[in-house]
Amino acid sequence: MSVTRSTSEIIEHKGLIRAINNGRAEVSLFDVSGCSSCAIKSACNTFSADEAQQEKIVAVPVNTKSFHVGEVVQVEMDYSQGMLALFWAYIFPLFLLLAGIIIPLENGFNELRASLIALSILPVYYLLLLMFRSFFSKKFQFRIKKT
Repeated sequence: MSVTRSTSEIIEHKGLIRAINNGRAEVSLFDVSGCSSCAIKSACNTFSADEAQQEKIVAVPVNTKSFHVGEVVQVEMDYSQGMLALFWAYIFPLFLLLAGIIIPLENGFNELRASLIALSILPVYYLLLLMFRSFFSKKFQFRIKKT
């Protein structure tokens, strides 16, 4: 019994395998034409209206015998994983920022101090995300398949 997924449940990009090291392929994404209809394009780092955008490279676990350098592949991620990544990267920090302003204001701090507290929370949060990068890289897995 095979499970089929509709294309609305998968985020896909075409890419080119640049390197394969230690069971991970570095894939350069070059298909941004499908991004124009994507619901989360404004928050995605692979989308850019500028055609001369910086090359985007993602690391994908791969069977080294099935793929080779220079091969064009399809990179996929479940839509739910994309939305969860969007939450951790943009929505949760917004709530932290709002809480960092509201809580100090409610406790008698002036607006300047409350703003500084709120702004000081974000670098700490993003540093924590960076420290837990390996956890998130396991949680948000890309898949590749031959085109």
